[in-house]
Amino acid sequence: MLMRLQQALANWQPAQSFDIQPGTAGVASPHRLATEWAGFRLQSAGQGYYAKVLFDDQKALIDFQRSAEISRQAGELGIAPSLCHADPRNGVPDLCGAG
Repeated sequence: MLMRLQQALANWQPAQSFDIQPGTAGVASPHRLATEWAGFRLQSAGQGYYAKVLFDDQKALIDFQRSAEISRQAGELGIAPSLCHADPRNGVPDLCGAG
């Protein structure tokens, strides 16, 4: 999972290095008694970010494009951090500015 996040970051900002720390896990799925994604707090050049990385078995169950679009809209409305990047290949639907 960490490797997929690192690849998504390299795809988005190849010249930047990121300090990656564990964050809050995703919402529990009531149907599967499991979480959908792991969260990570990121720092780079004084800027904070938050990333969601889907667990492998959840990628087929989540409408990735819809999830990214909803995150983008929430950021535009000011009710969530702005969406910076989404990487479907690596299962990172939300990479958002956090500060």
